Amino acid sequence: MSDITLTRTTIRPNTSVAWFQTPSAVLDYINATYRFGSGDLRKSEFMLSEDRLSLTMASTWSSVETHAAFMADPIVAANMTAMDAYNTENNITVILGTL
Repeated sequence: MSDITLTRTTIRPNTSVAWFQTPSAVLDYINATYRFGSGDLRKSEFMLSEDRLSLTMASTWSSVETHAAFMADPIVAANMTAMDAYNTENNITVILGTL
């Protein structure tokens, strides 16, 4: 299996709308389990557009299957549900892709 890089771009309506903030306990769990634990999350990069309205996260995974397992993790899934609700409530658009 080869690495895969996935992107998630969020576009907010203006700079007064804050980005969703994943709780630090969830970030700690993701790092301990997927980055430093299994090593399946190879790297994450964030790119903010010049107008500060678009934020893109590119994450590189060891395989499509390991990313699917990550997304199925109940802690990750609950965070994604909270993020999706926040984005909808705040008119933030999400575009998913690959590199």
